[in-house]
Amino acid sequence: MLYEFVSGRHPSLSVIRNPRRIVTKVFFQTDLDWTDSLQEIKAIADRKTIPWKEISRITLEKKFSLTDKKHQGVVLISSPYPYCTLDEIIDQASRVASPSFLLILDHIQDPQNLGALIRSAELSGCQGVIIP
Repeated sequence: MLYEFVSGRHPSLSVIRNPRRIVTKVFFQTDLDWTDSLQEIKAIADRKTIPWKEISRITLEKKFSLTDKKHQGVVLISSPYPYCTLDEIIDQASRVASPSFLLILDHIQDPQNLGALIRSAELSGCQGVIIP
């Protein structure tokens, strides 16, 4: 099974909430201030019976090669995001609306720009976003 490491409080919370993602384990840094987001991650992990473990900051950074990266004390192991194929997007869009409205993006380098474009597309009634 393919997997990826997700680090940071908000990205981890987003992934563990997503029903399309399979989270297999969560690691928390010991001696953390248990903020609302960290408590929610832990509660969701408990509810979904996802194992979690507290480890030292040094172990967390070494285990996941996070030196000089902002992990905010949490890392989870998850399945990759399940993207649709181009044919699936076109098929789904054609069932929803005619003519279909799809957004095609290329050479987007800033994740904030990508997020803004996707949010705008959703509000505009776009049926799908195509990325390379």
